[in-house]
Amino acid sequence: MHRRKVEKDIADLKKLIDQHFVQRKKDEEDLDSLRGRIANRKIVRDQQIQARNQKLKAREAQLALEKDKREAIENRRKAEEEERKKATMAAIQYATSNPKKRLQKKGGNKQEKKKILAARRKNGNIDHLTGPQLAEKAQEFFKHFTEINEDKYNLEITLQKHQYTLKLLRQRVHDLVGRQNKINTRK
Repeated sequence: MHRRKVEKDIADLKKLIDQHFVQRKKDEEDLDSLRGRIANRKIVRDQQIQARNQKLKAREAQLALEKDKREAIENRRKAEEEERKKATMAAIQYATSNPKKRLQKKGGNKQEKKKILAARRKNGNIDHLTGPQLAEKAQEFFKHFTEINEDKYNLEITLQKHQYTLKLLRQRVHDLVGRQNKINTRK
């Protein structure tokens, strides 16, 4: 009986040992599988991190390019705006500067005026003329007088048109400068 019990115990022990080794082999396979999965996951994770870093670098590069492009456009716009302002200011300064030159232009060349007036002036020598010749000369003077008055009227109309245009353009310049000041104060 005792022997059977010992044999039974030995058989149970062998069975437990076999189960232990089978379980250990299974655990080692699971452990190897787990190590393989961990290694694969590590590789995949590294690839994901690398891909994300590349995307971030590409996005940062794209943002930098867009920022540079916006700055270039803004700088070009500011340069054009400054150029317009300079042109406007130059026009205003030209219009208001050097009054002597403007007076010369306004007054014109005196010799030129004398030549024009001499060409328009009719000789009024009527002492030797008789009645019908005087009437003819009077008609000639009247005709010349009406031509001069027509020229004067046409020149006055042209002057009024030019003054109106000048006034309109000055108002536009004033409005544009005012708008530019408003835009600059908003920034």
